[in-house]
Amino acid sequence: MDMARVGEDDSRTMESASRESFGRPVETRFRSRGQEKRGYRGGRTVNGWEITVVGLLLVTACWTDVRNMRIPNELTVVFAGSGLLYQTFAHGILGLGWAITGALAGFVPLYAMNRLGGMGGGDVKWFGAFGMWAGASLTAWLVMLSILYAGGIACVLMLLRLPGIRIWGGKLKWPWGSHPLAGGRGVQFPFMLAVAPGFVTLLWKG
Repeated sequence: MDMARVGEDDSRTMESASRESFGRPVETRFRSRGQEKRGYRGGRTVNGWEITVVGLLLVTACWTDVRNMRIPNELTVVFAGSGLLYQTFAHGILGLGWAITGALAGFVPLYAMNRLGGMGGGDVKWFGAFGMWAGASLTAWLVMLSILYAGGIACVLMLLRLPGIRIWGGKLKWPWGSHPLAGGRGVQFPFMLAVAPGFVTLLWKG
């Protein structure tokens, strides 16, 4: 009789725990597994809606940057403004702080690189708009990964100048300014070519 009662109590305990676990919001369950992932900062995470918006922002910027080496101001202003409004109305004063710190995390380091001649102003403003939606943590990671990927692209382009590879490099079409084999110190390419794999890396890492 006692053994039957113990088994029944254990079954009820497991059922209650299971119901409690599946009843929690997805983001809460995610944070319990690892608060450092998916842009966790200040007690919240980047949700699916925000990931979708920044993904759309990235795809649009890649399209214009690859075609014209330019990211329109209209694009960044619309996404930055909507991000600020969304965060404020959805999350109140904490959301406003999330948007501002996120924008600074993207804008400040890239502005410094822009002043050194490392990239265009459109990229700087794009990262500011991205930060409004994604927050400081995810934005800082994307900045770092994008710089690493850009360095990798630059190294590959430099390798094209080696004697054994130069003949193949000459066949490469280059619509973004001077050809990598032209011999100049710097080779221009759309920075979004480095941002895109950085963003995919963040999604893959979860």
